[in-house]
Amino acid sequence: MTRTKSTYVSGPAHIYAHQQNKLGQMQCGDRYAIITRTNFSLFVIADGLGSGPGAAESSRTVIDVIKGNADIPLDQLVKECNHHLLYKRGAALAIMKLWHDSKRVEYVSIGNVRLYIYPTTGKVIYPLSTTGYLSGRPFPYKVHTMVLDEGTRFLLYSDGFQFPSSKLVTESPLSFEITVNDLFTRYATEKDDATLLAGIM
Repeated sequence: MTRTKSTYVSGPAHIYAHQQNKLGQMQCGDRYAIITRTNFSLFVIADGLGSGPGAAESSRTVIDVIKGNADIPLDQLVKECNHHLLYKRGAALAIMKLWHDSKRVEYVSIGNVRLYIYPTTGKVIYPLSTTGYLSGRPFPYKVHTMVLDEGTRFLLYSDGFQFPSSKLVTESPLSFEITVNDLFTRYATEKDDATLLAGIM
């Protein structure tokens, strides 16, 4: 089982990325990307259906499409990803687009990749994901839009994590980085690929 941990700075956000393969699998069926442009950043997790090489192929396809088309609007980007998954296994997908100056966020999620947002006001925001997955067929989804404040934290994660509460971040007395390390150690299951992007602005 392979675990990786990386740290990134993307626009106004510091990102802590953690990933773990499913036990017994050489390839991770999840892929993530952090893409930085002059005025915005994209934080992406793609979760290929199942595990192993077939899942890895689907999630890799999604990430390649996003890297090659990062500047188009979010709804068009999802359509492009969906189109390229025709005749492949399929994938769940979440994309968070952060505009640097305004702190405006656009977010879309299809399937089992989730997002918790922790504004400094203290109320947890949990945008709903569209049920299903991308596989090339026409698919409805919703792009959420919100404006966040400086100091906002977020967790973007695949279903390899089973968090018992949405308040684990706000209730922790530890620093955000140490809290994220603890969440990964305690709640990443060995029964599935697990990917976590944790950010603070």
